[in-house]
Amino acid sequence: MIIDLEHHFSLPDSERSSGCMRYWSDHQLLFCPPKSGAFIDKHLWFMDEAGIDMAVLTGQLFDASMDRVKSWNDTCARAVRDYPQRFVGFAGTRPLGGEEAFNELDRAINGLGLKGVQISTRVEGKPLDNRELWPFYEKVSKLNIPIDVHIATQPAGFDALHAPWGLYYVLAREFDITATLFRICFGGVLEDFPTLIFLINHFGGAVSAVKERMDLYVKLCGDDFY
Repeated sequence: MIIDLEHHFSLPDSERSSGCMRYWSDHQLLFCPPKSGAFIDKHLWFMDEAGIDMAVLTGQLFDASMDRVKSWNDTCARAVRDYPQRFVGFAGTRPLGGEEAFNELDRAINGLGLKGVQISTRVEGKPLDNRELWPFYEKVSKLNIPIDVHIATQPAGFDALHAPWGLYYVLAREFDITATLFRICFGGVLEDFPTLIFLINHFGGAVSAVKERMDLYVKLCGDDFY
């Protein structure tokens, strides 16, 4: 069975282009997904053409209001109910949204039957080893669901990559998700929440290129590494 683990689904009223489009704005190369991402029949056609048996639907709702998160969770759950052999749904959320967000995550998992939750590498600008996220990790641990970590569209802190061509667009997100993976590994997240399961998009960025180097430094430095 071939399963697509990064399959973006959107609400019908999302601001989308008529076709997949890249464009320049404020010296940044940006991407606008097509409107077809909101229509399940288009997803099924694409999956059949590509030989994909099942897809995990995610919504990239990183800055959305709670009303929009709820609407997307309902829409995603409906798609899963209509095509249970083709789709699994991951909930949208606001990790720092407090009790309202946690109640909605409960509803999405226990009420709607969604199987995981998606977040970005930056939550309101904070990295994933920021202690403000500990209540969210505790909630997810109790729900026993995986966390899908998606790239941040325009991560801050990579000014050296700005150029009048697509350098930032190609590399900044990959550098950012690489750093995110190591923050999860070394920033105390897994020590405090050992049952958490993270799905890191984009193959963890450049982790395969630097993993052995990181392992070496950990061995050489020992306790001084932290």
